[in-house]
Amino acid sequence: MTLRTALLCASLIIVPVSASAEEFTQWSSPAAGSDSVTNLMGKENLFMPHEDDCVTGEEFIKIWDNEDGTDTGFCIEEDERTAAEWSDARDTCVNANMRLPEPGEFKLACDNGLSLNDVTDDWEWVSNFATQLATDDATPNAGTAVPIGGNGGCNYGSSDYATSTTGSIGSLVYRCVR
Repeated sequence: MTLRTALLCASLIIVPVSASAEEFTQWSSPAAGSDSVTNLMGKENLFMPHEDDCVTGEEFIKIWDNEDGTDTGFCIEEDERTAAEWSDARDTCVNANMRLPEPGEFKLACDNGLSLNDVTDDWEWVSNFATQLATDDATPNAGTAVPIGGNGGCNYGSSDYATSTTGSIGSLVYRCVR
């Protein structure tokens, strides 16, 4: 396993094959933006790497080679979807039995995806987890932020508002993974 693969695996939430969904009540730490939708995605195994079973319009991104000669990874949509607010984008993916990519997955797909269209043309939502922004006298604008990626290259990342006390909420393109 390469260092790059190890770092990617560390950024993914991987559930042991022997574990049942009922054994897990929390799929991420609350500080990482865990909520009922994220818990549902975990219980439906949407954070599980798998063999290549991608359908037309998706590309398989390999994470590692198994000893039996099969590859394990995830499927990502080749085309970005129309811009939406983060919660709508995440809900759309969940309703399609998919999820938004996590930053490590987006970076790996961006670097290695041969058929991904416009992956560096726009900012894209790249996480299922929103982070509460601190607010104090020096930082009066509160809300939640979500990582975004793309917009000029595979190494570019930032964040945008998912909710905000200023009313400024991002609407970005996205692609779903499974």
